[in-house]
Amino acid sequence: MMYARMARWSQGITKRLTFGAVVVTGTAILCLAAVEMALRLTGVDNEPVVYDPNIVQTMATAEYAYTLRTNSLGLRDRDYAPAKPEGVYRILMLGDSFILGQGVEVTETCCEILEKELNRGQWRGRFEVINAGKVGYGPETYLSILRSLGKRLRPDLVVIGFTAGNDVNDVRNPYLAQATGEARARSGSRVKSAMRTVFPKTYWFLLKRYYIIWRKIRPPANEIGKRDPNNLPNPLNDEILMARARAEGVSDEMVKARAAQTDPEVWHDALELRVNPYLLRDALIRPQIVCDSLRLQSHGMKDAWEATKKILRETFETAGSLGSRVAVMAIPAQHQVSRGYWAYREKLGYELDESLLREARVQDALRSFCSECGVPMVDLLPAFRNSSSNRLYYPKDEHWTVEGHRLAADEMRAFLASQELVPRD
Repeated sequence: MMYARMARWSQGITKRLTFGAVVVTGTAILCLAAVEMALRLTGVDNEPVVYDPNIVQTMATAEYAYTLRTNSLGLRDRDYAPAKPEGVYRILMLGDSFILGQGVEVTETCCEILEKELNRGQWRGRFEVINAGKVGYGPETYLSILRSLGKRLRPDLVVIGFTAGNDVNDVRNPYLAQATGEARARSGSRVKSAMRTVFPKTYWFLLKRYYIIWRKIRPPANEIGKRDPNNLPNPLNDEILMARARAEGVSDEMVKARAAQTDPEVWHDALELRVNPYLLRDALIRPQIVCDSLRLQSHGMKDAWEATKKILRETFETAGSLGSRVAVMAIPAQHQVSRGYWAYREKLGYELDESLLREARVQDALRSFCSECGVPMVDLLPAFRNSSSNRLYYPKDEHWTVEGHRLAADEMRAFLASQELVPRD
């Protein structure tokens, strides 16, 4: 009798708890739906931006110093009218730090130079070349930014700046980052993913307000040895470094042995962010990463290339749905251009091969894929290899100098004209 009574009491509690959970969940969904509807009806814009809007930061390394100034959309550019003015041909440039212009002032970037050249050329109308690049971005985030800003900016042409040296590896990296816990903030949980899909306006509305509070309590961006200019933990932190190595299948002993052979001055510069600390991290864990990324030979890189093609195809389709034409600009790695740029990488311990100066496997694979998709592509590698200048890249940082940006802009202008991607008189 007592057991039967306890069983009935237990069943009653379970039913009440289940009913309560259903009510709470249902109420939460209804509230989210109401907020989502209100945000859509009021037109409040809560989509993500590239950088924080309207910031001014000085970025400095041992090789350069420049100012990063963003507009109201978080882009390193001036503000643009939401409605494209009549007679304006708008080009949206997607990419990573090369498109952003890391290491040069905004007036010296390929985007700014290209815009000036187009506006004083023989083309019809006025041109706007919008810089949507960011340090550390890759194909997945190029697609995200196009989805976020495409409808608002309505570009006539979308140009994807594809970096041969690391864009395929950037697609590969999120899977490794999940193993080390680095990707939680990027990818989020399944609940976050579901909410982002079902209630996108609400998701970004809440996320931005959390982000504003978080920015007020986090350490300064340039606190030496702890955070880099993009507010990320220094990858040479012992815990982060070893976790990354284990995710790559590299033992702690191997990393420590390589670290012991590293020049102390290199360590000092990387810890103080005088040079890019990620270059040293990769040298300690995967000294063959440059050859692997540019040859696409390992199983991991082959899989990453297949995933990259899917992302690019989706980016092409998204541009098409906006009524935009699309093109690809293949950005060469400095290791493909001249052996004169190898000194610092070799000092770090990277394994480089002379074949990199003869081959162009990433560019060849990208050209074949673009041809298959009917998307025009300009390969900057021949022009960079044939250039008489030995100052197209910063030797240590490996980004374009002013000369590199100018050469890229000149090649891009000629390509746009030859492919009739810009209107002529």
